[in-house]
Amino acid sequence: VVVEDICADGAAERTRDAVLARFGRCDILVNNAGGSRPQSDLGSDEAWAEGMMLNFEAGRRMAHAFIPAMRAQKFGRIVAITGTDEPLIVNTAMPPNGAVHIWAKALSRVLGRPFGFTCHAHDIFVERQLIARKIEDAALAVTISRFNVDWLRRETPLAPERLKVVHCGVDLDATGWQPEGRDHRRILAVGRLDPIKGFGTLIEALALLARRGVDFHCRLIGSGPLDAELRRLARERGVADRIGFEGAQPQDVVRRRMAEAGLFVMPSEVAPDGNRDGIPVALMEAMATGCPVVTTRVSGIPELVEDGVHGLVVDEKRPDALADAMQRLLGDAALRARLVAAARRKIEEEFDARREACRLQEYMEAVAHAP
Repeated sequence: VVVEDICADGAAERTRDAVLARFGRCDILVNNAGGSRPQSDLGSDEAWAEGMMLNFEAGRRMAHAFIPAMRAQKFGRIVAITGTDEPLIVNTAMPPNGAVHIWAKALSRVLGRPFGFTCHAHDIFVERQLIARKIEDAALAVTISRFNVDWLRRETPLAPERLKVVHCGVDLDATGWQPEGRDHRRILAVGRLDPIKGFGTLIEALALLARRGVDFHCRLIGSGPLDAELRRLARERGVADRIGFEGAQPQDVVRRRMAEAGLFVMPSEVAPDGNRDGIPVALMEAMATGCPVVTTRVSGIPELVEDGVHGLVVDEKRPDALADAMQRLLGDAALRARLVAAARRKIEEEFDARREACRLQEYMEAVAHAP
């Protein structure tokens, strides 16, 4: 919903009513009253950033119009933790630019409430606009891995002191444990067909397995910009008939494939622009189902998978090492059984979505009720 002049009398209320009438709820609440600038300019133009943060009248009107409808709801980009008619904390789940941070900080000032944010991967490794300032400004700064905390030390020395680690996680109630009855010739990979997923390395590794005479078939679920390139690589390496490119699939199909697969592979790697995974949720889901996993030493992944304990972990961009690990797991039933049992315990203890949500709520409540 776009409103030309949110400061006009009744405009904020009309916007609220139109959103709720059309959609029944609001997932993204953004006020760009300060004007539009390319995101590449956000970090370099401090004057514009300050102008956005000081544009209080538009922010005040939007906030007070939407707050009654925000009660006890979580939004896609701005979260309102409520106990009265107003949020107790304004928290953003970071997009890869500074605009939402700036508006949320302005909203927090208008309401006199603390500001917090959560950062994941792309917003740390590639689009880092104002990241040091966000960490320093926030009453609550959250990230998803200890690796990220260490990485952000280079942006601000306050990172270890200010950042809290709250993992992404798996809904264990919706993720069945099924270590038996799997087809141990079937390999599964799930993810966006993007350089950070390392699927080109996977295809090279599968070609090595084929030359070694290993019996397998791989399903690759996902879509993205590398689709045509990966299909061409599979043809060139002579394994096109052993790889099923299934495109993007709904969650129920992904879960069914995970329940069938004998091996899940997540060959994450660092892209040329520095982008990389955080800790892939698909990898957590595979571990939770009882599917053995092979992955790489990238970003926070070793915090999830310890080599030889919860799965097998190899260096990135090494088709030979990836092929060796896959062949080892495909041929060793005792190793698979030991790894999947430990992997499920790891998810239950450290990557349970409900527990992690409670941890985040505790952090937010502590900040909201601080003197």
